[in-house]
Amino acid sequence: MNRTKEQIAEGMKNVQEVKRKQGIITEQFYPALIKATISVEEAKMLIQALGSLIMEEVLKTMKERKFSEIKDILIEKLTKEGRKEEIVALLDTLKEENLFTARELIEGMSNAIQQMIIDEMQNRKLDSMKIDWNRYLNMQIK
Repeated sequence: MNRTKEQIAEGMKNVQEVKRKQGIITEQFYPALIKATISVEEAKMLIQALGSLIMEEVLKTMKERKFSEIKDILIEKLTKEGRKEEIVALLDTLKEENLFTARELIEGMSNAIQQMIIDEMQNRKLDSMKIDWNRYLNMQIK
């Protein structure tokens, strides 16, 4: 596999970031956690509380920022395989929403689709399905 200079640089950057995070955990966070807690259970609870509080603060900022602020980034990442016009139109439906609401709407759509699939499968006859036995049974044709 031939990698471009950009891919190699990105890989090196990722390795450096992993090492940086490992250093924070092993050299700073873990020793401070030991000092801040008296048991494993308390440490787990403190970490869980810390994570929840951070997410609470992130959610507050999500309510302040508009979806339109990140739209261009999403378009760039979502249209690498084409269909740009359709993706832009889809994202435009959320452009006036704050990030929190946009995320809620997206999750709601995902849940609705999952329920549609469940409903469809409950009423669908087995003989109406497209069958690819080789794929389903993991068989190889020789």
